[in-house]
Amino acid sequence: MKVGQSFILICMMISLAGCSRMIANMHKAPYDTQTQERARRLLEYALHKYPAPETFKGIGNIKIVKDNQVENGRIAWMASGADKVRIEILTPYGQPWASFSSDGQHVYILVYTDQRYYKKALSESGLKQIISISVQPEEIISLLSGRPPFFEYSFISIIESEIASGPILVLQKKWWGGYQKIYLDETADNVRKVEIYNGSGELKYKADFLHKIENGDRIPYRLEISNGQGTKVQLMVNRYWAEVEISPSAFVITPPGG
Repeated sequence: MKVGQSFILICMMISLAGCSRMIANMHKAPYDTQTQERARRLLEYALHKYPAPETFKGIGNIKIVKDNQVENGRIAWMASGADKVRIEILTPYGQPWASFSSDGQHVYILVYTDQRYYKKALSESGLKQIISISVQPEEIISLLSGRPPFFEYSFISIIESEIASGPILVLQKKWWGGYQKIYLDETADNVRKVEIYNGSGELKYKADFLHKIENGDRIPYRLEISNGQGTKVQLMVNRYWAEVEISPSAFVITPPGG
């Protein structure tokens, strides 16, 4: 290796170490190798003890709280892979209220009350137009399967808290990127809660989970998503089916009359 290349490599290592120290100080978390390795093991164990199904469907009840107003309804959903999802929200009387889907390339939204229809590139839209919470399709798929959204991270550590019953994992994308906190239960087997923050350190949303085990599978039966600004979505799962056949066309919503 040439002297110039060695110098660049050393500078990069020093820079990365400095970034890790700053990120650790920001989260008040240790950044030693032993702690980071333990955090990685806990994350892998919690994510892979009960693998996510490739496809799944569900039906349940939904409550949306926004601006001190409460909307109740029914909800049905289906998902395939990491980027295909469809959600149907019905009024308490069973009438269609809104549809949302992603086919992996586009996001589709149809609001039946005033026949509003949207089709946008996947990178441009999420569920914010329906529930006022900035959740992307791949994130909602993870949440509906009872798992935290996962992104590539450059820093991972463990935060201890007197309030939380189990360890808290903190994952940071980059120094200037967003981060998330994953709250594990006291056995470190299951994820209880996840918090997602943007690059400015502002809470995008948090999600609380409750699970049950059926036939060796971890099934979510309650999910609550909130943005810290008074908007809250509560989902109670009535029925859940894993590894079911779903046509790709189910994830494309056509415009009214189309």
